Amino acid sequence: MKTRRNVLILMMCVLLTLTITTAVQAQDEEMPDWASDYSEWIPVLGPTLVGLGFALCCVFFLIPLIIAILICIWIYKDAEKRGKQGILWVLLLIVATIFFNILGLIVVIVIWLLVRPPLKG
Repeated sequence: MKTRRNVLILMMCVLLTLTITTAVQAQDEEMPDWASDYSEWIPVLGPTLVGLGFALCCVFFLIPLIIAILICIWIYKDAEKRGKQGILWVLLLIVATIFFNILGLIVVIVIWLLVRPPLKG
């Protein structure tokens, strides 16, 4: 099930990249004087840079955001299951991630794994 969802997300990203690339390539505007020397490169470079920008945005922003959200959900459910305040741990995780980025995320996860009580039977 997870593999199917991951493939679907990847296909949506590729489709969106192709759509944006096509839209950029379809624009027909007058070129400024400085661009006339590079006119043969513009149809190739424009869509390529848009696709590359989208891919970098996915890699450096969307994927870490999705991972952080999934970790927040896991910590909340695990804390509630163990009789602790899940929202407190999620807020701690969010604040640490905002101020210390990935290091804060890792530190809060390690602290939770060290201090979490055993499961109640």
